[in-house]
Amino acid sequence: GAKVRAVLAGYETDGFLHISRNGELYLIHRNPLANGATPGETDYPFSSGLIFGWYFGHLDQTTPISECSSEIQSIRPIGRNRDTAQKTQAITNHNKLLGILGVASRNGACSPEAQSAARMIAKEIKRRKDLLVGLSATEEGKFSYAAKREHRMNLARRIKTSFGRIVSRQLKVNIPDHVLAEVSGTIMSMLSPYTIEEFRGKELTDVYAACDEISGLSSCMTTEREQVCLYEENPDSVSVVTACISGKNLERLQARALVFKTDGGRRMISRIYALGDAPRAALKAWAEKSGIENCLSNEGGERLTLVFSSNNYMPYMDSFRRYSEIPEDGEKLTFSGKGEYSADSTDGTHAGNDDKCTCDQCGDRMDDDDLYYIDSTGERVCQSCFDNGFFRCEHCGENFQNESRVIVDDRDYCDNHAPDHVTCGYCGDNISVESGYYICVEDEFYCTRHAPDHHECEECNENFEEENMVEVDGKWYCEDHKPEPEEKDKEEEEEEVEVV
Repeated sequence: GAKVRAVLAGYETDGFLHISRNGELYLIHRNPLANGATPGETDYPFSSGLIFGWYFGHLDQTTPISECSSEIQSIRPIGRNRDTAQKTQAITNHNKLLGILGVASRNGACSPEAQSAARMIAKEIKRRKDLLVGLSATEEGKFSYAAKREHRMNLARRIKTSFGRIVSRQLKVNIPDHVLAEVSGTIMSMLSPYTIEEFRGKELTDVYAACDEISGLSSCMTTEREQVCLYEENPDSVSVVTACISGKNLERLQARALVFKTDGGRRMISRIYALGDAPRAALKAWAEKSGIENCLSNEGGERLTLVFSSNNYMPYMDSFRRYSEIPEDGEKLTFSGKGEYSADSTDGTHAGNDDKCTCDQCGDRMDDDDLYYIDSTGERVCQSCFDNGFFRCEHCGENFQNESRVIVDDRDYCDNHAPDHVTCGYCGDNISVESGYYICVEDEFYCTRHAPDHHECEECNENFEEENMVEVDGKWYCEDHKPEPEEKDKEEEEEEVEVV
């Protein structure tokens, strides 16, 4: 019953919202069209008073959601109080999400597995009336739910988060991550009609140039055209995919990502730079539908061979970063997840044109002063690799691999210079003989902190555990040296006999 003013397909009209028994939301027309249009100028049945099926398009409910969203310009409350407006908005966003899930569950919207998941999610959203899950009314690309039942209609108190988190944490629907990601991407693409397009060659460079003017899409590789020359000159192997609002206008660019074609023919998408969750999800959904894999981790060890750029510039690469050969103009260069060198410079330098040195363990490049020389192997390693696998001898000052390390009194020594020491039989620590912080009990060495209860034998002066000794007249003896009991006097024996 809330009074609203709606703009549908360019026509402004006042009316009242109506929710049918099955949860669909309609606008009941009560006033003439403000711009003087007649019912005949549109496809909507104004004469019946039922202007528009808010979620399902025309009244026959066959129009796709993507078409509906382009026809609906706005709908806002008029002449009513704030509580009524919030209640209507919360229910509206709840029903809209159910409508989108209904479209996602139909054939062709996404994979069969994702369609089934969409039906499961919709069923659980309907069951959990206490959450009233729906689209966020305050943050585009987000979804919301009520943490408490009394907060369902309060837009300010509703929790705003991602669709995936609501499904997994609130609804607790058990769906594989990749399937949930596809459903989320499908929903986001329906909410925001993005145009997805792929560019190669010089057009790829144009996209990067356009991104430099957009905060959130700019990066260290968008300031100069020469920075992506390597990508431009390999159009068969590298492209950039973009998501734009309402057409192919780069001024409305919302997301970008590089797409590589590996030597094995697999297409893989790199890091997505986006202005929010919605355009990022749109690119993810496009990649999923196009059979394009994520290549950031490159766990499969895929290789990417490119002809090195004519301007001798190596771009910073988010994926396929490692290479093993010195780049030369016009020569082929193979990138992968492993290699001696790394394409992680932001100034275009590479292994063939800088004065930096390479860590022999991880391949990172840095100044020579930042590397450690390993005397035993002749390697040069960075600080991180040194901390993980090497040490410096306390005595000679040389660096060695951990395999030859001996720790004595909490200090590192190489095999040749470790001081004489004993090993505690309890904690395993090595204690130098010179320190004297150890004790031998029954031929076993212990540090003074972990030695068992023991005593020194009065006869042999060796240490034994207390449980293996006897005490006689305040003195302790081991089993081998405990004194024999003395014979009793005859008189005492007679007295004992008499007593008995």
